Amino acid sequence: MYKRQVEELQFLPWTWNKPNAIESEKLVTANDQLLNSEKKDEQLLAALVWIAINTGRSFRRALNIQITDLGDDWALNLKEKKLIRNQPRRKKSWVPKSENEKLWIYKYIETQQIDLPETVHRIINEHISKSPHAKLLGNLWNKEEWGMPESLFQAQFRQLVPRLTPGMLGNMLPQKVFAATENDKFTRIIASHPSTGLPPASAYSAWMQNEHPQVQFLSNNEPEDKNKISAGSQLYPIESLLKKAISEAGLSLESIRQSGNLIEYHNNLTGYLYTMILASTGCRPINDLVESIRQIDFESGYFYVDDKSNGRGNKGRLLALPDKLINFLRKEYLTHLRIISQAIDTEKSPLAYEIYQLAQGQHSDKIPLLFFINDKDVLDWESVSASKVSNLNLFNWPLPSNLFRHRLAKLLPAEGICQEIVDGYLGHLESGLETYGDYSTRTFLSDTRTLRPVLNKLFDRLEFALPKHQPYLKLEESLTISNVMQERTFGSASRAINRKARIVNAIKAAKWEIEKTLGDVSYTHLDVYKRQAC
Repeated sequence: MYKRQVEELQFLPWTWNKPNAIESEKLVTANDQLLNSEKKDEQLLAALVWIAINTGRSFRRALNIQITDLGDDWALNLKEKKLIRNQPRRKKSWVPKSENEKLWIYKYIETQQIDLPETVHRIINEHISKSPHAKLLGNLWNKEEWGMPESLFQAQFRQLVPRLTPGMLGNMLPQKVFAATENDKFTRIIASHPSTGLPPASAYSAWMQNEHPQVQFLSNNEPEDKNKISAGSQLYPIESLLKKAISEAGLSLESIRQSGNLIEYHNNLTGYLYTMILASTGCRPINDLVESIRQIDFESGYFYVDDKSNGRGNKGRLLALPDKLINFLRKEYLTHLRIISQAIDTEKSPLAYEIYQLAQGQHSDKIPLLFFINDKDVLDWESVSASKVSNLNLFNWPLPSNLFRHRLAKLLPAEGICQEIVDGYLGHLESGLETYGDYSTRTFLSDTRTLRPVLNKLFDRLEFALPKHQPYLKLEESLTISNVMQERTFGSASRAINRKARIVNAIKAAKWEIEKTLGDVSYTHLDVYKRQAC
């Protein structure tokens, strides 16, 4: 069962439970001929088979397609002469909530549509005129006169394609789409059913109208629809607006740098650098993204990130950093840390001493490499998070902090990067489909040689400013500098503690719900009820 599932997820063309290319061609040709049959039952069968093939539904599910204007699953809209459905999307996908958010993203086509061939429309329309109260396509079938439709299917096609069953029809569309696009995420969205869940990785990329003209319900000849999203994520930001916001943030940062205020400049520079790393890598916006200098290989240009660990093990991975960002970290940021440590005074402050150690390229157990400075009571450091960066108001976009993850998920394949490499780089894991798993033939280093030039290109396109260090940063004289530094957890250790706390709270909430539902009934009584039911 597990092997069969992996085969299906990889869309292998000769999998047993789907028609192969030869069988598909034979079936389509024979079915087109059957549409012109003189027998009404054969005509209707052919029309239903056409609908099943083109919607990615098994024959049984095609019979359950509703005859109505619109639905979450495919519906037959006779007025429009189309099959139509709401755009399929992952249930937890981001959706714009305000008009301001909508201004920053490409417009989204809310439905998918398939034009019915004239012959199919005529056949269906004739049968609906005889059964005007039919709600489903299956209601059009006259079982008393014709028997079961599956039986007629077998009788018509058994000799031509003996291995084929009505249930296999649902696998024809996804296999066709995958063969044309070589993108499993796109394929699974196109063939998805409302009752089946889509993997998290399918919630990131977006596909534009006419991007894949061989997929008929993405094709549209209307000029105004060329730049609309026709499948996938709605969080596909408009590049020109991003560049403008980044340019304005760079100018604001330079103005703050010129003022010489140490804390204000450092915090804004940290938020700016945090955003640059998200933009260049597409990693998840976690707390303490860069907790140690050991995460960065300055010589080879790699960055280790642990942005999706769980209780079952570490899922950290290496990412290729753009050349400009590596050079900025090595030259400007470390020099900036040295200036901060000197301004605070390493002889008086253990905080300044730890910052100086970072500036020297040394790991610290007491402070992350990327940190904010807090001066509310006593001068101290605090963790960097996406929400704190947003509170700086340095970047004026209204979009969530994982917008660059969506951007790379879209643009990397558009630049010719294989979807498997994109999945590995973005850390998308699915059982049996790991890009760099134990049984994968891919190697990260060889793929990086293909990936790095594209990452450089996409990062350069955003035109981030690379500010020079400010040698004249000053602290306000009224600030209190402590000679004691409290140790606290941060980074992966802090995230592990928070993750455990969430699990404990979830268990408590579940127990509370169970006890609330049971009321005065004890667990022993449940065993009695279970035995009586059996």
